[in-house]
Amino acid sequence: MIYLVSLYYELIKDIIKTKKIQLVFLTGNGTLIERCALAAANNTNKDSLFSPHGTLSEATDYPFFKKAKFAVFGKEEKRMLIRKGIIKENIKITGPLVFDNLSEYLKNGNKLKSTKKKIILFATQAAVEKNMINKKDYFGNIKNYLKTLDKIRDISIVIKLHPAEKYVGEYKKIIQSLNNKDVSIIQGKERSIYELINKSDILVTFKTSVLFIAMALHKPIIKIDLFDHHTIPSIDEKEASQAILQIGHKTDFSTILKKILFDEAIQKKILNKQDEFIKNYFYKMDGKAYERVFEYICQIIRD
Repeated sequence: MIYLVSLYYELIKDIIKTKKIQLVFLTGNGTLIERCALAAANNTNKDSLFSPHGTLSEATDYPFFKKAKFAVFGKEEKRMLIRKGIIKENIKITGPLVFDNLSEYLKNGNKLKSTKKKIILFATQAAVEKNMINKKDYFGNIKNYLKTLDKIRDISIVIKLHPAEKYVGEYKKIIQSLNNKDVSIIQGKERSIYELINKSDILVTFKTSVLFIAMALHKPIIKIDLFDHHTIPSIDEKEASQAILQIGHKTDFSTILKKILFDEAIQKKILNKQDEFIKNYFYKMDGKAYERVFEYICQIIRD
């Protein structure tokens, strides 16, 4: 680890000097190489701009983040950064750069579909591959979730695997035991996650980033907490709970799911809360965040 830190830091510092870099622009979640880049920029008196790939949380506790500038999703993220000690002059609200490609899907005003057969999108996580949980427990949970979905009639289940997942065979074994035969598995980049969410009626997931895509596309969400943390990084828990149904990993959510799928009053209530959430956390999702970020970069360099 010490070797990698030294290698990344010295390499990036050398690039900054030899290529006469004026500003270091980063988009991610505060990985090791990004932290080294921030340190290199700081120690060569260069500006750094951070545009998050997802929501910011403990990443900003790293000392060199205090001196960086930020292009953030919305006003709530700005408030969070100020609480973390970032001065407000170093924060610009641009909207979510990472979701700019969503704008083409938003033009059609996507709502819950009215077809007889509902589509459930189950977006999984590379939890085993990232050593977050052992393989036996993970697929034991997956089996329980799919068995829960199997209780509901007239649904189609689409399982979208995380690109890093390796054990597709385990999913196939579980699917073979289900009564519902309208179950498919999507691997890698075979189909865009935007397209899959857009064509679905509800999202069931463990992950954070897809939640925001689903909310923007007006899809009800059930977030299963594999570890019973019941929190979403950088997001107010009370506000999130009104827009996202968060449940523990042992919860039988078939009753909740039926209500979301077939009760229009509940659908309307959830979608209205999602609209409020998007407004507070994502400023504008108009496909032009990249323009606002570029303008901010130019402003930083000029100043």
